[in-house]
This record gives sequence, C-alpha cells and structure tokens, in this order.
Amino acid sequence: DRITAFNRQAAQILNMDASEVIAKDLRYLPSPLGDILFHARNSGQGRNREELELPRDRIPLEISAYQLVGEGENMLGSVMIFDNIAERRQLEQERRKTDQLEVLNRFVGQLAHEIKNPMVAILTFAEMLPERYGDESFRESFALTVQKEVRRLNELVEQLIDFATPLSYKYCAADIHEIVEHGLILIQEQHSTAEAAIEFFRHEQTLLVRADRTLLARAFAYLAYRFLHTLTEKSSLSIKVEPCPSFFTGGGVRLSFCSTTAKLQKEDMDKIFNPLCLQQDQRISLGLPVSRKIVEDHGGKMHASLNQGGYLKIDVELPIYNGKGQVNSLGT
Repeated sequence: DRITAFNRQAAQILNMDASEVIAKDLRYLPSPLGDILFHARNSGQGRNREELELPRDRIPLEISAYQLVGEGENMLGSVMIFDNIAERRQLEQERRKTDQLEVLNRFVGQLAHEIKNPMVAILTFAEMLPERYGDESFRESFALTVQKEVRRLNELVEQLIDFATPLSYKYCAADIHEIVEHGLILIQEQHSTAEAAIEFFRHEQTLLVRADRTLLARAFAYLAYRFLHTLTEKSSLSIKVEPCPSFFTGGGVRLSFCSTTAKLQKEDMDKIFNPLCLQQDQRISLGLPVSRKIVEDHGGKMHASLNQGGYLKIDVELPIYNGKGQVNSLGT
C-alpha cells in the first residue's frame, strides 16, 4: 500500500514535497485521504466528487477515488483526484449573502407598506374624531377600526420578532391536544372566526410532547390562520391528531391540517414557507415561516402537500415525550 504517483497540483494543495511522499505508506497522507484510497483499493467502492475538510489545516476538498483494475479484472491499486474548493466555497457564501440581502430588502419594502396601511387608517379616524365625536355610529366604527388595525400591527411585529430572533423555550411535558386547543383560542381572540368551520379530531389517547406550551400553540395558531384566511365567504379547517410510531425513534405524533377552502396551485407549493410569499389578499405574513421554525426547534417536521382536489394540507410531526431526559430546560 505504497504511494506511486503524486503530481505537482497535489503537492501544492497539501503543501507537501512529492519526493518525500513517493514510496511512502498511504498513512503518510493527511487523514482521511489514505483511508479513502485504501478502502477504494480493497473494496472497489469509490467516491465521486464528495466534499470533505482536512482536520489538520481545515482545507476543503472535493475528492473522487476509484479502484484501478487491469486485464482479467486484476486489481492494480487505487487513484484519487482532488481539488481545493476554498475559493469556490467563498464565492458561494458571498452569493448566498447577496441573495439574503436582496430578500431582506424586498421584505423590508413590503413590511413598510404593510405598516403604513393601518397607520393611515388610524390617523384618518383620529383626525375626524374631534368633529364627529358626538356621532355614536362613528365612535363605534372608530373603535372597531382602531382595534383591528392595531391588532394587525401587533401581529406583524410579533411575527417579525419570532422570525428574526432566536427564541427561548420553556419546555414541559404537555398533552398535544391541549396545545392545539390553546392555539385555536388564540385564533378566536385575534381574528374573527364567525364564518369559519373548524373541526378538531382528537385521538383517544393522551399524547405527551416536550414543548413550550405558549410558543407551540402560537405556531399552531399561525398555521390554522393560513387555512382560515381565504377569500371565500366561509372558510373551513380540519385538524386531526394521531400517533405515528415510525416517524421518530421513541415514537411520534402527527397533526394534519387540511381544508376544502384553502386552494393552492401546484407551482405555488414551494413558496408557502417563503417570507416574501403574498397571501390571497396581497398581504405579507410570516406566520408559516415562524410556525415551521418553532416546530423544527421542537425537533419536529412540517410538510405541505395538495390533496386530489388541489386543496392545501400541512402535516406536523413531533416526537413523543417518553419521560426521559430533562423536560424543563431552556433552549434557543
């Protein structure tokens, strides 16, 4: 298992002298290059353009390794081709930063527009209040409008904080059904659900999860509101809870949110978790991105799909709490 060839480019990348490397054991190469060559030689299982980082100098490499076979399937050895991809990675990072800055700029522009609309409504009513204070119908309209627009402003700020900053979680063992019910109460407090039909299908068993009751309930409220906030006269939402043992090592629970009024085009599926995605009424909402962030911080997953009628369905999967480990620790 000796090194028989070591070209100039390899010597430059690894900062090694070729004359010192030739005829040396494979283990003379920086780890894990020797091990990869040895494995490719003996097993025939190569590697194709895989990325790794050398522990010694933190050099990022893209490597390919193959077994060399001669006539009559006679094994001759192995060969490795590698390249330093540090410059490529830097360019990719700069490109990602540029893309993120573009997204941020676009979002800030939309957010400023969203904030301006309720502020204009509040200011208009405030200017008219001295002249029409004696008008009872105006006072009622003023109170309703101001409450609605202030609630909208508070919701935007709350979502922006949840989206842009790390969250601190106060975990406890909680029944998933109670958390869902808390989320539905939040929906009723913040939005009118008079024209909404909500069905909640509980499972017969108590299903405990390790969760921050408040934040996970808020995630479910954001998620439910995405289904209820439609342009149809009456919206619907169905929530079903069921255990799913195969999702996680210790067992899991799945919550299925679906509707017959929240229709979505197939090409829009990839956009629903995008913070720049507009709702049907052309408003921005960080509800779904924040909801997914909270679920993932709880060790869960969130999947969106369309049923046969083209209606939106979102599944939330969370690990069951089995009573092991610290449940009340803070996390970010």
